[in-house]
Amino acid sequence: MNANTALRPNPRIWDDNVWPEELAQDKELLEQSFQHALNMLQPEPYPENWPVLQKLSTLETMAKGAGAHDKFIRPPIAVHFKDAVNPAGVAQKASTLTGNDTTGINDWSKNTTLMNYIPDAWNHGAEIFTCCNVIRVDKASKKSGTSGPYTVYFEWQEPGREAFLSDHGNAITPMFITADIVVLGAGALGSTEILLRSSKTGFKTSNQLGKHFSGNGDVSVQGVHDNGLQGVCGNFTPPIWLHSAWSKPGPSPVLCVTPCENGTTPLMRFISVPIIVRGVLLQWRDSCAWRLDGR
Repeated sequence: MNANTALRPNPRIWDDNVWPEELAQDKELLEQSFQHALNMLQPEPYPENWPVLQKLSTLETMAKGAGAHDKFIRPPIAVHFKDAVNPAGVAQKASTLTGNDTTGINDWSKNTTLMNYIPDAWNHGAEIFTCCNVIRVDKASKKSGTSGPYTVYFEWQEPGREAFLSDHGNAITPMFITADIVVLGAGALGSTEILLRSSKTGFKTSNQLGKHFSGNGDVSVQGVHDNGLQGVCGNFTPPIWLHSAWSKPGPSPVLCVTPCENGTTPLMRFISVPIIVRGVLLQWRDSCAWRLDGR
């Protein structure tokens, strides 16, 4: 789950002592890493020559009225706005503006790892196995007879695997592979989960593992009785019942408020609500409206 954001962190972030010194102090490596990501993801702002989105127009009007128009920007987002072949050799399509980017969109416009890094790895000889859920990682011992310094245990989740459980009456023993180098790329939650399970079986990890988490956004708000903030809820792909760009929500985020240099102003992003959670959000909105009206 991600919302296309491709903003660099404020330089002051690296001044926090929570970062490993090897990472925070090597500014040259950080710059190279950011540039590699930009070259592959190719983020760009919502184009000025594309159809005007209702939410974008409304928010820009609000910004001017509040005297903060200079703080509102169209941020670079990992979305294609033209049919093109990306750096990994995958043909992508222009966004259909349906607003479902946050939970997944099937119009070939979103620059996820599925469209770039994974195909690029395949092009360079990587073998990719799906339906494999990694359980834990361990240091391979000489007694185990394995060939690599690490053993990765996983569950194969293809249909029919449960037959082993019913036939033998015991829990299915995880499969495993060995490797000289293991890179966990399961995200902040997934990788941490794997390492926490691994630590319970003796794998050495940091005592800070699982700590110092922050949310993906501290606060989520929705305008109620705003007299005009429309076009934020996702619709179907392709949009068979919406013909005007004015009524299409567009990708996320098309507009954000940049913080002050001293970091006193939070970064605010204005996103589209995907259709899969649209019903829940509308119920929440109606609940808020009911309380505000005093009924």
